[in-house]
Amino acid sequence: MALDFQGTVRRAYSVGGRRALLLDSRYRGDVEAGEWVEVDLPSGRKAAVKVVQLAWGSAFRADNPPLTLVVDGLEDELPAEGSEVRGTGAPA
Repeated sequence: MALDFQGTVRRAYSVGGRRALLLDSRYRGDVEAGEWVEVDLPSGRKAAVKVVQLAWGSAFRADNPPLTLVVDGLEDELPAEGSEVRGTGAPA
């Protein structure tokens, strides 16, 4: 369940109309497609976003691969490097 998930953004970018968050390899906990995470944005806001796809892997760090979350819900602003991501429940 995503509520115990915590990570740090290494890079954020757009891909296929969605946003991808490449997380530092030191993330903790579990998250799955369909779950929600909250991400800190440069403006100081926190955005609840839905994870639609996950990808692991890196040719550079095969022993401890980073995690990429493809998310829906980030429209205007991308998180900066170092932004925190944490598991949350679905918005009310």
